[in-house]
Amino acid sequence: MKPQEELIRAERAKQILGDKLVREALDSIRSGLIENWRSTPLKDADLREKIWAIYVGACKFEEFLYEFIETGKLAQHTLDHAERQQPGTGKSPFP
Repeated sequence: MKPQEELIRAERAKQILGDKLVREALDSIRSGLIENWRSTPLKDADLREKIWAIYVGACKFEEFLYEFIETGKLAQHTLDHAERQQPGTGKSPFP
């Protein structure tokens, strides 16, 4: 993926994570899953495992968005470095 594309993806990830409704939904999903997991009888291991797997998936979704943001920071650093290496050309060294 081109650095410019990574920057766009990072910005979109920031917008998503910064959206109050998205935050509320993620928090509600996670807390509901934890509550369901806690209230599941210990003898129902299959259900507890399924609930835990869904919880991990919800956390992974958020983790991916944060990774996109970090990748965007690296892409910005790459673009800044490339720009310093070619002063005055106004061209990106990336196709």
